[in-house]
Amino acid sequence: MSSSIPSPFSAPLPLETPMVRAPDLDILRAQIKSPGAPKDLLAYLITSPWADSLSQLTTSLGTVPQRVASASPTAQTASIGLTTLPTSGSSGVFVFTYHADITVPASVSSSLIVTLTYTQNGVAKSKAWPAITGNTNSTVDSQTWMPVVDANTPISYSTTYASVGTAMQYGLVVILQSVQL
Repeated sequence: MSSSIPSPFSAPLPLETPMVRAPDLDILRAQIKSPGAPKDLLAYLITSPWADSLSQLTTSLGTVPQRVASASPTAQTASIGLTTLPTSGSSGVFVFTYHADITVPASVSSSLIVTLTYTQNGVAKSKAWPAITGNTNSTVDSQTWMPVVDANTPISYSTTYASVGTAMQYGLVVILQSVQL
């Protein structure tokens, strides 16, 4: 079965078209003879098909989610308090993703809860995922949430940790991306 990866822009690059073209030599000579004109003018110019494709690519890339912040605490043996992810005060739609894994299980049992907090329409909101209770070093969890966030309000994460017996250790990776609608 074949599958294709969607392109970030609809038209293919014009690979059969030359990327540069020689300028109009009369215009180039006139520019060089002008008083104060730079003597190192570009000898070649980009062709229209390439300029159009690169312009379209630039526009398309503006709609791709952009990483705003990330964190990756490791060897954790306690809860992580409310930790703000920097957003430069921007509002809008974000994508929050975490990946948590138990690296050293507790001798009896353990639990880990990841929580996201943010403000939407002036109301403080939070999303707490179900507890991760598998107590083996193969226990992992990864989740994604799409908060709509007010300007100049924090987006934060925290964990709630519990361990019975010898301490459980865990690692956490969080990524915050902004999404253009």
